[in-house]
Amino acid sequence: MENSQENNLNRLTMFIGANNDTGNVEVAKVESVLDKHFDGYNYLHSSGRWQGMNEKSLNVFIATSEPIKKIKSVIQELKKILIQDSIMVEYNNEVYFL
Repeated sequence: MENSQENNLNRLTMFIGANNDTGNVEVAKVESVLDKHFDGYNYLHSSGRWQGMNEKSLNVFIATSEPIKKIKSVIQELKKILIQDSIMVEYNNEVYFL
């Protein structure tokens, strides 16, 4: 079955670290931002390392037709609410630290 929207979708993955102040992955805050901008998404809890330290994180997967300019705006909103210096984003096989 062919979906006409498939051809217009971009693959977006966000790697969101724990809140810098609390050290917790604040899923409810992430959901509150993403729900305003996307119809649906998946996420997985993960662990990683940043500057030699273990860090809990959330990997978010979205298929979207939104342009990178709009994605950058969403990332700025997430950074503010989660007290993050940057969020790693993969958008159509290109990696950004925003």
